[in-house]
Amino acid sequence: MPDGCFPTMITPFDEAGNVDMPLLEALTEWYLASDVAGLFAVCLSSEMFQLSDKERLRIAKCVYEKVGQRVPVVATGTFGGSIEEMANFTKQIAEHCDAVVVVTAFFAEEGESDEVWLHNAQRFCELTGDIPLGLYECPVPYKRLLSPDMVQWCAETNRFCFHKDTCCDLDQIKAKLTAIPRNCNFKFYNANVETLQASLLLGAHGFCGICANFYPWMVARLCHQVEGDVANRIQDFLAVAENVVVPGYPRSAKVFLSHMGFPITDFCRKPGVEVLGAVKRRQIQHMYNLMLNQCKPLGIEVQHAAKFLNRMRQD
Repeated sequence: MPDGCFPTMITPFDEAGNVDMPLLEALTEWYLASDVAGLFAVCLSSEMFQLSDKERLRIAKCVYEKVGQRVPVVATGTFGGSIEEMANFTKQIAEHCDAVVVVTAFFAEEGESDEVWLHNAQRFCELTGDIPLGLYECPVPYKRLLSPDMVQWCAETNRFCFHKDTCCDLDQIKAKLTAIPRNCNFKFYNANVETLQASLLLGAHGFCGICANFYPWMVARLCHQVEGDVANRIQDFLAVAENVVVPGYPRSAKVFLSHMGFPITDFCRKPGVEVLGAVKRRQIQHMYNLMLNQCKPLGIEVQHAAKFLNRMRQD
């Protein structure tokens, strides 16, 4: 897996609530043009728990085929059930991605020991052959953070090449990074943008989080240019803008993308996502304007929707 930005892709829906596949293809090209290192399809941002297995496979296949090996694509393969059931679906979705990501919570119940987790992880690895795997400290159904010892174990198996970390704590991040053996294929992607620059300086390999659905070109630039005035200014913007990004997500991302010119509805299947009122929508508009004003003097190219929509219409 390359170093850099892995956006957690959203799922566009039409007004009837069906997956808008042509728009998903256009969004995939938009991400790619934004200098991302890879894509995380079928994740929490994708409203993955509100998708059927058929839709999960269809979305992963669409993204994987559209990308065409230009960057790696990872996708979640575990949604609960027995280890055997999760291994079976992992084998199916592995045909449509470069690595299958496992949700850490599904290898042990909340409150069960790390030993139980490791036992089940070992069994899962045995059942999935040589399929490349990733780890996702997803907050649903509960957040199970990996200890440094567990990170080391995963890295030493040579099966895990991707880790989306959600601890949001620099001390824990440093301990986990220290535990990763040298010269292995295990890559660490921070999901917390407020600690992004600091984690990159500690040796993290990139970012995998929600704000890459808004301005992936800024996150990508920071991942590749960690130090200096430009990096500091990007980090300041990302940390403050997160206060606008998070409330109402993923609907907030869909509203932002409409400002970018995409004909995307703000329909969400995820329960409990707040309806965005006039004040919130104005905040997103102001953040869009501020993003443009930040990128121009830094020489960062903003990717508007027009050229990707033209390709979609031609296809």
